[in-house]
Amino acid sequence: MESIYKYICKNIQNNGKLKDGFNLDIYNNTSNGELKFALGALDGINYYHSKIETDEELVDYIIEKFEEVNTENIEEIANSIVKYFNNTEKRVLATIDNILEWIIKNKDVVDFNSIFRLALYLVIESTSIEALKIAIGIIGLIDLSNEKELIDVLIRLALCDEFSLYAMVALGNLENANDIRFMLIKKVNGWGKIHLLNTIQVTSESIKEWLIINGCNNEVDFGYTASVIAEKINLMEILNRETLTKEEFLGINDIMEGLFDDGPINGIPNNYIELIKNYIKHFKRFIYDLDFYDMPILLSMFLFNKETKSKEDIEIATEIMNLMDSNEVVETLRKSINDVKLPKVINVIKFNNEINLYSEIYEKYKQNPFEYYYCLEYLLKNEIFKKKSIELLSNTQNLEMHYNKPENIFGMNDKYSNNLVFMIQILKDYPFL
Repeated sequence: MESIYKYICKNIQNNGKLKDGFNLDIYNNTSNGELKFALGALDGINYYHSKIETDEELVDYIIEKFEEVNTENIEEIANSIVKYFNNTEKRVLATIDNILEWIIKNKDVVDFNSIFRLALYLVIESTSIEALKIAIGIIGLIDLSNEKELIDVLIRLALCDEFSLYAMVALGNLENANDIRFMLIKKVNGWGKIHLLNTIQVTSESIKEWLIINGCNNEVDFGYTASVIAEKINLMEILNRETLTKEEFLGINDIMEGLFDDGPINGIPNNYIELIKNYIKHFKRFIYDLDFYDMPILLSMFLFNKETKSKEDIEIATEIMNLMDSNEVVETLRKSINDVKLPKVINVIKFNNEINLYSEIYEKYKQNPFEYYYCLEYLLKNEIFKKKSIELLSNTQNLEMHYNKPENIFGMNDKYSNNLVFMIQILKDYPFL
C-alpha cells in the first residue's frame, strides 16, 4: 500500500491545497457501513470535549521499541509499530507528550540517532495514521532551522487536517513559524484550521484583515473559531469602525453566528450588549442585502430566549424585530422571491408573522410544488393559503409512480423522494391535514 505521505503529495493541487473530498479512508481500520469521521475529527472532539487519560500500555510499547531500535533494524521496528496500530484502535493524542518527554529525559542513554531515523522512515513510509503522528512529534524535537527538506515535508503533512496540529507543533520553534501558520491556515478549512487559529499571532494588518473576512469560516462549526477570532482581531474595535466592506461584514456575520448560535462551545461574551448594538448599526447599512438577514433573527432569538432577560435585552430584541418588519426589509424580500434567493426569503419570513407575502409566495409555489416544497413552511401558517397549498400538493404529487424501488421509499438516490421527506417533516406539525 502507498504510504500516507506519498498519497498526500499525490493529491496536492497547483493551488497548494489538497483535492476536494480528500480523505484517508483507505488507511482507517473501518469496515463498510461503519461510521467514518472527518479528517481530524476524533482528535478535535477529544481535544475540545473530552478528558482523556494517557494510555500507559501504548507508552510502554513505544518505549520498548525505542529501546530495541538500532541502525540495523529501523525498517523492521517501523513495520512492527505500523502493524501494532493497524491491529488496534489506539490513538496517540493524549499520549504523545508522554512519549516525547521520555525521549528527552533519556536522550543520553538511548540511541536517539536511531530513534530519529526511525521517525524519518515512518514519516515517509508509514501506512498508519497514528504511527505517523508519533513520528512527526519526534522530528519536532530537533532544531529544524536549517532542515528545509524536512520543513517542506511537515508543511505537506499539515495540509491534511488529520496532521495539522502535530505538524504545526513540530514547526512551532522556527523563527518564521507564524508565517507558516498563516500560509497553512489559508489552505485548510477543517479541524486543521481550528487548531491553527489557536496559535496564530496577529502580527500584521494583512493577517488581521484576512482573519476578519475568512478566519471564522470552516467546515466543522463556527462555534470552534468564533471566540478565538473575536479576541485576536478585537471584534469590538472592528465593529466600532465607521464603515465596513461587504466582505468584512460577511466575515463578522460568521463570527457573530459562532458566538450566539447554540454551538459546540458555549461562551457568550460579557460585552454581548455592546457587540449586538454595534452589529445592528452596521446592519442598517446593508439592510437591502438579503445575505445578512439571518443574523438579526438569530440575535433576537438569543435575546428573547434568555432565561433571565434584562430590560436592555428586551429593548434591543424589540428594536431588531421592528427593523426586520420595516418597509426596507419587506421590499427586499418581495424583490427576491423570483430569483435563486427564494429559500433565503422563506428562511426569514417563517420567523416573522408580521410580514405578509403569502400571495407572492403562493404564486411561486404553484409553479412547481415539487421544486418549491420549502414554501409550505410559510404558507401553512395562513389559514387561506394552508387549504390552497394542501389541495395543490395533493393534486400534483403522484406517489404511486415512485413505489417501484425500496431505496426511493426511504428517500435515497432520488430527488423526488428526498423532497418528499422534507415535505413530510414540514407536514408533521399539522396532523391529519
